Amino acid sequence: MLKETPFSVYDFLGYMIPGALLLCIAMKYPAFGWSTWDKSFLSGETIKFVLYSYVLGHLLSLISSFTIEKHSIWRFGYPSHLLLGKQPPKYLHVTRSRIQRVGVRILVWLSIAPVSVLDWLLGTVLGFAELYARPLDPFLIGVISEQLKKLPARLDVTWNHVNEADLFLPGYHFAVERAPAHFPKDARRNNLITA
Repeated sequence: MLKETPFSVYDFLGYMIPGALLLCIAMKYPAFGWSTWDKSFLSGETIKFVLYSYVLGHLLSLISSFTIEKHSIWRFGYPSHLLLGKQPPKYLHVTRSRIQRVGVRILVWLSIAPVSVLDWLLGTVLGFAELYARPLDPFLIGVISEQLKKLPARLDVTWNHVNEADLFLPGYHFAVERAPAHFPKDARRNNLITA
């Protein structure tokens, strides 16, 4: 049986702190209506502040997954592909629904302009992308590639669209299936692996 803590360090660092920071910034501006809160630590508003911070942190995380994460995948490809030395397609290269998808990518790029412009300047213009987006060494790529070829037979599964997907998913599936005491058995929730 799984024992989960209701509040982990990840929750604190990933949700509470960003949410609290956003809430504190909003409290500085009367237009948001939060500037009238009693800001003393032991006030009755503390619980409300903590809950709002936590919810806002989740909202920021969701927005980040729709923008920053997508931008990174469109720019460098999935991390597993990047580490294995596969070249990603160009940022605006799409195969279907071209007008809509290119429009969405441009909109995401513009909505996170401080990040995307800095990434372009540092990564592309100055060439620093090789420092933070480079593949593994050739020997390790060879070892991992050989193991990935053996994985479908060991799992007794077929892979659908594996070249377009994050290669981490089949490996994660294999690890979850082999650790029943630590994970629930619902690891087949992605549509890339079929039994």
